[in-house]
Amino acid sequence: MLTETMVLAIGRAVERLIADSMFGVSLVLGWNLFRVGILHDQSAEASGNGWKIRLQKVGPGVFFAIFGAVGLIVSVQRPLDIKVSSDPTSGAKGYEASSATGQSNDVLEYVEALTTTESLGIKDNGTHSVETDALLRAKPILERHRQALLKAYWKDRYDWYLSLSSDPLKKSRLNVTEQETFQRIDRSVHDSFATNAE
Repeated sequence: MLTETMVLAIGRAVERLIADSMFGVSLVLGWNLFRVGILHDQSAEASGNGWKIRLQKVGPGVFFAIFGAVGLIVSVQRPLDIKVSSDPTSGAKGYEASSATGQSNDVLEYVEALTTTESLGIKDNGTHSVETDALLRAKPILERHRQALLKAYWKDRYDWYLSLSSDPLKKSRLNVTEQETFQRIDRSVHDSFATNAE
């Protein structure tokens, strides 16, 4: 069964193959126009920053060939790049910090919802029932997604925050700007809907 990533990779590869084929066909058609001797004189001129190229008394095959050659050269210089992010520590799919609606604030709101659910709704009270056990099984999964969202939102600053959280001595040496950044990240990690309602 094809995964979403495989479909994306195959789609991009097919798209690139079609584009490169069109450049190749253009190059072959240009050569073929020379071969059969179609030579209606044409001219073209291109100029840029201090340079000028002028083609005079050339056949139409030149333009096909130039288009195909330039397209292939650009294609070779810019190889196909498929980016699929993932969090290797959690096995969770990577998250973009913009969320589905394109708003970065939605990511922090979603993190806040997960924090609320974990801290208020999923507690190990010592009793064993189907519902309690199911919630306790769900908690680490939600936590992995919460951590992935925080990492996607704060990027390298989140690793910086985690290293400082476990080292009070380093944390005490932060300048004012770093302290403000640390506190903003810390709020996003610990805030729940109940905290903000106080």
